[in-house]
Amino acid sequence: MQKAPEKVSYFDGASILRDPLPELLIREGFQTMSSAWHDIYYLGELRPWHMMKEAKAWTASNLLKKQPLSVNVESIMKYAGYIHHEHYLCGDEQSICGRFAQNALGPASAVAIHNGINFRFGDHKVCIESQNPGNKRHIPDHVAVDCSARTPDELEMLLTEPNMAVVGEAKTPWKHDLCEYVSRYKKGQDTHLRRALGQIASYMYRYQMRYGFLTTYNDTIFLQQDRGSDGKSRLLFSPPINAFSSPNNDDDNVSVRQCLYYILSVINQTNQREMENTFKEEDWTGPLYKLPSYGELTPVTKMTKPSHEALQMTPMGMQPLQSSAPLALVKNGLAFEATISFQARHIHEQKRGEKLVEINGKSIEVIIFDDKSNKSLSTALKPDARKGDGNSSQRTVAFSDSRGENPKPSKGGGGLFSNRSAKDSSRLEEPSSLAMSEAPLESQAEGGNQD
Repeated sequence: MQKAPEKVSYFDGASILRDPLPELLIREGFQTMSSAWHDIYYLGELRPWHMMKEAKAWTASNLLKKQPLSVNVESIMKYAGYIHHEHYLCGDEQSICGRFAQNALGPASAVAIHNGINFRFGDHKVCIESQNPGNKRHIPDHVAVDCSARTPDELEMLLTEPNMAVVGEAKTPWKHDLCEYVSRYKKGQDTHLRRALGQIASYMYRYQMRYGFLTTYNDTIFLQQDRGSDGKSRLLFSPPINAFSSPNNDDDNVSVRQCLYYILSVINQTNQREMENTFKEEDWTGPLYKLPSYGELTPVTKMTKPSHEALQMTPMGMQPLQSSAPLALVKNGLAFEATISFQARHIHEQKRGEKLVEINGKSIEVIIFDDKSNKSLSTALKPDARKGDGNSSQRTVAFSDSRGENPKPSKGGGGLFSNRSAKDSSRLEEPSSLAMSEAPLESQAEGGNQD
């Protein structure tokens, strides 16, 4: 009886680029659970970048060499220990960087080198820019550099400097939802996306890179610095490209590898890797309060003696607490105080008359003090902040203590919360009571060491 012939599949460069990335091995509950977003926001003009059709066109099979670069044997692939299956468990950002390098950056580099594109991806230390002492605090996870060497021997003899060509940053997929941020952006809520892009945008500015990317492995956003019609620098961002996206499954899809190869190809052909920015660095990226959409001052409420002004605070002063803003604590003697604003619709009255606010799914009883006698309230806001009516209601919300006793407003602001009416608070991007889960304080509390 004749043995059936072995089924062998060969893959050329085009097919390798089209392939989706393998799924990560992640075990829920055994992961770094802190957020790794930095307290830096992209401040400039933000526009979608529809680069998928271009990426597919530049990676068409008729443009790439036909020689096979990989092979699969079906009888071997069925084994759990097959070497090309995923075997490395991921629970931290460093492993996400490693798997993305192995499964996305490595294959894109291989096809690029095979097709005469003299760039490779690597970590930050492989580029000449890393040797500049002034850059020691600006360390991206991934870069692409000039590299014409095909073998280790050629690399040892290489004389050209490895100048940076692309910059990239990685985060964990279970704490950083790029699709959610882009979805909010489409609804007019751009704070989350601007924070996600802050760190990589600062790297692109620092190294004058035209192209960059932000990845969580499961999703990758590709970025381009360019100039708008007014001649000023702006940042273009692609839709999040899913790790499992592939034209093999749907002709309308594009893969992460295709996008990476496309960027290397464009740089190789045009030699346009750098982009001089028209902004000062502090106007390109910065703290939350510098966002144009960041509102006016919260009204001041005068308390009874001892004198105290209950303000909604952020790290940079009196500002509406946005969904991604950290909760600022103000030291008052040996205690620390915080003030938060709630919209009226988030204060619920129970049958027995108790009033509650909900924070992260937990209901907390509050007492409301109406400060109607405050004559300075109308002057605390600018006219546009009051929307011209001057009749914005002002409430102070005090939390009950653990014994159910009601705090007195004269005891200071440690447990006092100011609240504007729903009409006046509609300028906020999102209700502050629903947005405390992403405060950067969590990364300090968890002790996660993520860059």
